[in-house]
Amino acid sequence: MSTKSQPSEHHVRPVLVAVDGSATSYQAAAWAANEAVLHQLPLHILTSGALQTGFGPGMSLGEADLEWLRADADRVVGEARRVAGAAVPDQNLTITTEVAFEQAAPLLIARSTDAQILVVGSRGLGAFQRGLLGSVSRAVAQHAHCPVAVIHGIAAIDPVSATLPVLVGVDGTANSVPALELA
Repeated sequence: MSTKSQPSEHHVRPVLVAVDGSATSYQAAAWAANEAVLHQLPLHILTSGALQTGFGPGMSLGEADLEWLRADADRVVGEARRVAGAAVPDQNLTITTEVAFEQAAPLLIARSTDAQILVVGSRGLGAFQRGLLGSVSRAVAQHAHCPVAVIHGIAAIDPVSATLPVLVGVDGTANSVPALELA
């Protein structure tokens, strides 16, 4: 794994946002930045530079291809950092970034054990670039060890949207209580 910057071992559980270079993932970064400021938490931006192959064995890449993947992943987290900072100007927000080279869904599920909340976009870049459409958000929503926010379309981070009610689905079981408390 190649790391740009990671949080220290002894830290407050951050808002963790996964980005893949898609517009939706950058909206997720903006929403996550607002969530981090609201709860006075650090923001950790994570991307996977690994090819998201879906099913079957992975492809073997040459050094030039691997270097391109590393550079692209650095570009993705850099842009996400810029978007997150622009979403909360004049706020004191600690932002860390990380590039990993593991499959996105298992990576995020594992990292969710150390996150206050995991934020993902609803759709990625497509089956041949960053994983099957919606598969990462679906997997983390089902298996994460912390609350998950799936951001659809444009993140409602403006002052008017911030006053709107929160919709939460409950089924009357004890499993619904944490979702209701978070909402």
